Amino acid sequence: GSAGWTANLLKNTMANAIAINRGLMLGDPNLAVTPAQVLQIDAVIAAYASPMERHVALPATGTKSKASFTQGFDSAATWISWCWPIATTAVTYTDRLYAMTWHNNASGSQTTLFGSLTGASTWGFAPPSVVTWFDPEPNLGELDFAALVNDLQPTGLDVLLFHYGAAPRAFGLRLLRALRPGQYEARIGNDANHDDAMDGPPHTVVPFTLAQPGTQVLLPALPTGVLQKIEIRQLAPGSSTPAALPDPALSREDVTFGTGGTVTVTVHNLGSAPATGVVVELVQNGLSVATAPVPAIAAPLDYQRKVATVNLCCGAFVPGAAVTVRLSLPPATAQVTADNDSVTTAPPGFTTIGAGCAGGNGVPDLQLVSLPALGGTYAVDVSNLAGGFAAMVTGFQPQNLPLQPFGLGFGPGCTAHVIAVATGFLAQAAGLAHWTLPIPNDPAFANVDLLQQAVEFASQSAVSNAVHAQVH
Repeated sequence: GSAGWTANLLKNTMANAIAINRGLMLGDPNLAVTPAQVLQIDAVIAAYASPMERHVALPATGTKSKASFTQGFDSAATWISWCWPIATTAVTYTDRLYAMTWHNNASGSQTTLFGSLTGASTWGFAPPSVVTWFDPEPNLGELDFAALVNDLQPTGLDVLLFHYGAAPRAFGLRLLRALRPGQYEARIGNDANHDDAMDGPPHTVVPFTLAQPGTQVLLPALPTGVLQKIEIRQLAPGSSTPAALPDPALSREDVTFGTGGTVTVTVHNLGSAPATGVVVELVQNGLSVATAPVPAIAAPLDYQRKVATVNLCCGAFVPGAAVTVRLSLPPATAQVTADNDSVTTAPPGFTTIGAGCAGGNGVPDLQLVSLPALGGTYAVDVSNLAGGFAAMVTGFQPQNLPLQPFGLGFGPGCTAHVIAVATGFLAQAAGLAHWTLPIPNDPAFANVDLLQQAVEFASQSAVSNAVHAQVH
C-alpha cells in the first residue's frame, strides 16, 4: 500500500525526468530501446509529465504542436485569477492555500505564469529553468520580447524568440540546465512562416564554450518584427565533468544595517568548491566606503546552508542613500556566476527638516550618532547650546509653526517643526548635549517614524533644525 502511494506521488516527477532524458535514452546504444519501448515512454510522458516537458519531449520534426505548453500557461493563469488574491504561505499545506512564489514576493505570480516558457518542469515554484535572459544594454531600455524553449537535448536546445522592439537589440542568454560541457555555437535565423525551422541559412552565428551551468552568451542585434529560431548545438565535447567552482552570493535580505553605522553582511556559497579569498565592499556614490575579508566558506555538498557573516563598521555612508554591497574574488578566480555578487539597497533614512534659529551661542544643531534600530539605541548630539534650559521634543509628525507669537524669547525665524508627543530634559556641558532613546526589540516598532527637535529657553530662546529617522 505505502509503495503504491509513494509511486503515485512520484509519477509526475519520474515522468518529467523521462521527458527530459528521452533523447538521451533513445540515442544510447547500450540501452537499445525498442520501438515498443519508445511507445511506452511516450505514453508515460503524455499521461503524467508537466506540460512544458511534454512539449520539449516532442520529436523535433516539422512544426511542434504548442498545445501542451498552452495548456500549462492557461492552467497557471486560471490558478492565479481564482486563487492568488487569497494565497498565503502563513500556514503551509494546512488550512490555507499555498502561494507558489519564490522569496514570497510580488514576482511570484509572474514566475507561475511564465515559468513554463523557459523550460520549467514544475511551473510556479522555483522552476529549474533551461535558460534565463538578461539585458546587456540596459541604457537602451527594457527588452520587449517573448521566448519559448522549443526543444532540449543533452547537446543542444532550440528557442523561438520574437522581439517586439523598434530596433535590433542585443540579448543576453544564460544556460542553466542539462547541456553537456563542450564547444558550442548559437545559430540564429528568421522563421517568418512559423514552422519552427529557419527559412534559410542563419544570419548570425555565435561560438562559445560551455564549461558549467550559468554560462552567459551574447546574441548580437536580434532583428525585430520576425520570429527568430535560435539553435544551440555542440560542436565538440568538453570535459565530462564540469570543474568544481565556488559561487559566493548574497541578496538584499543578507544586508542588515545596525546602530552606529554598522553593516552586517551574510555571504552564501552556492557552488561546488570552497569560496576563499572573497572580499565584501560597500560602495556609495561611486566611492568605496568600507571593505572586509570574508572567512572561507565550504561548498554545500551536503545540501546544508553554508554562509559566513561579516561585520563592517564605518558610519561613513549617507543614511538613506543607495548603497551597493558587492563581492569580489582574487584575480583570475573562476566562479559559477557573477550575477549574484552584488546588491543595491538603501540604509535606513535620517534626514534634516527645516532650519533652526540662533540663541546665545548660535543656531543649535542636531547630528546623528546612531540610527534607531530594534533592540538598539537611537542617539543624537546637540551642539551650539548657550547654557539655558534645553529639552528634546519628540513626535511622529512634522509641522511648521512660527514660535515668535508665543513670546518666551523666540525671535523671527524660530519655527516648531515637530508636533510634540514627548519632551525630555537635555543636560549640557560646554554647549553640547547627548540625547538617547532605547528602542524595544519588538517588530511592532519597525518602520516607525521619529522626529526630534531641540529647544532652549533663555532671554534669547533658540530651536535647532529637526531630524527625521525611521526605526529599522
